[in-house]
Amino acid sequence: MCSLFSCTQQNIANGDANIQIIELYKAEKIQKDKLEIFDLVVLETTSENLMGNDLRIRSSNDHYFVFDEAIQDCVHQFDKSGKYIGRRAIVSEGPNTIYRLNDFFVSSDIILEVFNSIGDHGKV
Repeated sequence: MCSLFSCTQQNIANGDANIQIIELYKAEKIQKDKLEIFDLVVLETTSENLMGNDLRIRSSNDHYFVFDEAIQDCVHQFDKSGKYIGRRAIVSEGPNTIYRLNDFFVSSDIILEVFNSIGDHGKV
């Protein structure tokens, strides 16, 4: 089972009536019979992107970026249809790689920004 939640600065209170707004200061447990899958994107699986169940997913307008919390070896990039594009922010000791990867986000200008465990910040 996978749940995706997104934060935005836009007020969607007057938007789609099917979207339930969860206010964190009033958060309550939601029963699974109240949840509905309204879209499903199957991500292409290759020998290069085998992942577990503990995934951190970020998205841009055109892509999904997926990081396996258990392996922490790279960020995998998929297009919005689920086609695998390749590995980004690869953890290694070679050229064009990074030493460690603990978290990442995609900036507004579609730059993948990565963080390591001591708070350093780098652009890839």
